[in-house]
Amino acid sequence: MKRRHILEIDLPCAGLGACGGGSGGNVKPTMHSRRPAAEPPDRRGGLHRALLSIGLLTVGLAAVGCGAGENGSVGGNSAALKESAPITASAAEQFVKQWLVADAPAFNNNNAAALPPLEEGPALVADQGAILGALAEGTVTPSPQVPFTVKAFVPATASYPAVFLAELASMPAGKPGYVNLFLFMKDSPSSPWRQAFYSTLPNGQAAPAIATDAGGYAEGVDPTSGVGLVADPTAVAQQYVAYWNWSAGLGAFPTLKFAPGPFTTDIFTSPNSHVRYTESDQFDGVWAFRTVDGGALVLYGWKQHDQRASVTGYHLVQSSDRSQYGPFIAPGCYASLDLRKQTMVAALDPPKSTGSAVNVIANGFSFTSGGSVAASC
Repeated sequence: MKRRHILEIDLPCAGLGACGGGSGGNVKPTMHSRRPAAEPPDRRGGLHRALLSIGLLTVGLAAVGCGAGENGSVGGNSAALKESAPITASAAEQFVKQWLVADAPAFNNNNAAALPPLEEGPALVADQGAILGALAEGTVTPSPQVPFTVKAFVPATASYPAVFLAELASMPAGKPGYVNLFLFMKDSPSSPWRQAFYSTLPNGQAAPAIATDAGGYAEGVDPTSGVGLVADPTAVAQQYVAYWNWSAGLGAFPTLKFAPGPFTTDIFTSPNSHVRYTESDQFDGVWAFRTVDGGALVLYGWKQHDQRASVTGYHLVQSSDRSQYGPFIAPGCYASLDLRKQTMVAALDPPKSTGSAVNVIANGFSFTSGGSVAASC
């Protein structure tokens, strides 16, 4: 019997910037390259350079600790808490610029071992997967250096883990600009700041309008509280995953209403009848910040374990550029695939009074591993 090829549609690369070889669609199109090294990486040197760059800071920053699975709940704007907020917005902006310099050598040298002092949680898992994927694929995928501006939003809270949000507006020459959303975390007064989350808006999309008070402080929103919102931030994350799973024939259509767009109706359709899916999900962070309209910007990460098998008469096909199933799967035909991804999503949760739908504004992933059972083409 002649087997037919199955071409599936995965998330578009626009969610986290332009696709980059081994990154599987999840690249920071910001300030560094993600490419295999021309020579074997100097692991000790890469880590040493990163720590030296961090040491140049005069604001006493380093890297976080909130472990995977912890919610980034942050408090309100009381005057007492403002006096002990762990960092000012201007210091946070300076930190981000220095952090980008420190983070670059890990990618320039394909050195995943250099990342833990600088990243944690979803960001760390995704970036380690991107580097290992680049090594597996063996291709060069440079990301150009581009001018950018940084605006930081710091919640007025003295509790830990502390967080701040940074919006990086990038301005590549001759191309539409884009906005990166970075979340940094600090686990305790003595621990360093590390990047825990990042996502990139599609080209030309404006940054979310984050609310600040008279003192310039942002307001963190409790991920488990939906007061004044269409849904609590954790429910937004759970319902979006339900949407994802429904598109694979797993579970019911989500009860929460999502706005049409590139990360919902454009990619989620009824399941492919020629593929059998098994999906398991694990959340590893939900954070939220108040927006000027009274809603919330919701950021969350989740680990996906995606298993798929072709039905009789069909097989799964990995493209020659490995864009279909990621860098860990070589080009060819397969009876089944076992894929793991780290996904990071940003969504706008509107005020309940508006009755509006949740708007998913960014979604992208890195493949972190892959296994397969081959089939004859």
